[in-house]
Amino acid sequence: MNDQPIPRRIRVDQMTTAELAIRDTIAVVERAGAHPLLTDAVTLLGQAQAKVADYVDAHSIEHDIKLLATKHGVVLTPGMVRDMASFFTAQPGKR
Repeated sequence: MNDQPIPRRIRVDQMTTAELAIRDTIAVVERAGAHPLLTDAVTLLGQAQAKVADYVDAHSIEHDIKLLATKHGVVLTPGMVRDMASFFTAQPGKR
């Protein structure tokens, strides 16, 4: 059994309005038919949705880092917060 939580970005109930709009657009393009250009469009839309999710996840983590720092009386510069958020959102092999 896997104890890892389900990532927010694949839970429809936790997606932002922007992520849902891209998801809906992908569905519309997929219904348009089969063509290499449409396949490319779906791929690019999927990449766009992932970038929006990256942004949302990073800013959520930045918010959590700021709250923890404040709670423990630690002063962090904006750059330090960004660096910490980048570390926690990086792919495991890229840390």
